[in-house]
Amino acid sequence: MTLKRYRTIDIIIFGIIAIVFELVNYLASTSFKDFKLVFMSYTIVLTIIAMYRWGLRGIVVSALGALSSCLIAKATWNQYLAYIFGNVLGVFVGYIIFQYKIGRNKLKEKKILLIAYLLVDFSLVILFRSLIISIGSENGFLNEFITSLKGLIIQESMSILISSVILLIASIKKSQLMVEMIGYIKDVQDDKKLGGLRELKRSEFYNQDKPFTEPSEFDESNILEGGTLSQEDLDELDEMMKRELETGEDGRTEEEKDGTN
Repeated sequence: MTLKRYRTIDIIIFGIIAIVFELVNYLASTSFKDFKLVFMSYTIVLTIIAMYRWGLRGIVVSALGALSSCLIAKATWNQYLAYIFGNVLGVFVGYIIFQYKIGRNKLKEKKILLIAYLLVDFSLVILFRSLIISIGSENGFLNEFITSLKGLIIQESMSILISSVILLIASIKKSQLMVEMIGYIKDVQDDKKLGGLRELKRSEFYNQDKPFTEPSEFDESNILEGGTLSQEDLDELDEMMKRELETGEDGRTEEEKDGTN
């Protein structure tokens, strides 16, 4: 499987999960009156994870989640614009600030930054949604903006809480969810090729000779300066040794010795 195909499948899976949660949330909110106060949309946290894995391409998850939410709820055209563009703009700005400027490694090292990232994303998404939906409103821009802002803050409050827990769990090293996938795949491929030698070399206890040759097994090729000999060097050495056996220790023939004498 190519990297491009794997990336596409991975992002689609995150998008499907976001769609399923939006569907479940809608069914629950329409079936149980009290559930409207416990709105649970995980599109934003899933987008953060997808963008952490694949960069800006993961923003597709945000658009899919918003689109499915509007389709399921039979939203009006301005709600489509508000949710889709509000989601995309919000997570894009958050990505630039936290993943691009601050860096992925710092986010994983400092959990407070990770939670701040989530809160900023939610805040930006709510802000952009409210701004877009208020444009051209019959109730007046300011009145519609304030009403929409209050409603979305209340609506998304439980989503923020649960999403924070999900993000912290995803950031745990063992989960392997929040990893930069291109680097991760390269590391896995290198490990397969090298048989774990790279990790061994990174160890503070690594001895470059021990994994291959025990102290009692040193041969001339290990002792010679410059490391092991090439095949060409070995062939040349073999020819020299044969000549010494034929001509004597100093490498001269009998005729040559007589000439000098």
